[in-house]
Amino acid sequence: MLDSAVDGGNEGDDDGEEQERTADGMSLRAGHLLLVEDDGDIGETVCEFVRGEGYSVTWAPDGVAALEHLRAGHRPALIVTDFMMPRLSGAGLVQVLRRTRSLATIPVVVVSAVPEQAVAAGVPLSVLVTKPVDLLQLMELVSRCCRRRPRPPGCDGTPTRKADPS
Repeated sequence: MLDSAVDGGNEGDDDGEEQERTADGMSLRAGHLLLVEDDGDIGETVCEFVRGEGYSVTWAPDGVAALEHLRAGHRPALIVTDFMMPRLSGAGLVQVLRRTRSLATIPVVVVSAVPEQAVAAGVPLSVLVTKPVDLLQLMELVSRCCRRRPRPPGCDGTPTRKADPS
C-alpha cells in the first residue's frame, strides 16, 4: 500500500504535467519519481526535499508495494530505493525490474547504510547514495533522470507583478 499522504498525486490524472509513453504505451511521468523506503523519517524528509526541488514523488514502504504500484501501470521517470527493507529488499526489487521487460528501462538509484554490501550485490557506485542520505548527492542523480515540474508563477523566487491600482 502506498502512503497517499505523501503521494505526488494520482498518476492517472491529467494535471498538465508532461506525459511520455513507453514502448508498450504505459505513461511515463516526467519529473516524477517513486521512492521505496521503509524508514518513515527518511521517507518524509526525502519526499519533502524532492518536492521542494520541483519534482513529484510517490512513496512506497517496501519493494512489494513498489511492484504493486508499477504493475498497476504507473511509470515513474526514476525509482529511488533503499537497499535493505522487509518483504522485498532494494536488491530484490532491482532484480525483478531488470527481468521484467516493461520495467527494465526505468533508472534506479540505490540508497544504503551498508554501501559495501550494495556494491558487492552489483550496485554501481554511480547510482549509490550512502545513508545518512546526502540530499544534494541524491538530487544530482534525480536531476539526471527527471525533469522538474513547472512551478506556478511566483514560486521560482522571482517577484510577481502586482496589478496597477489605478
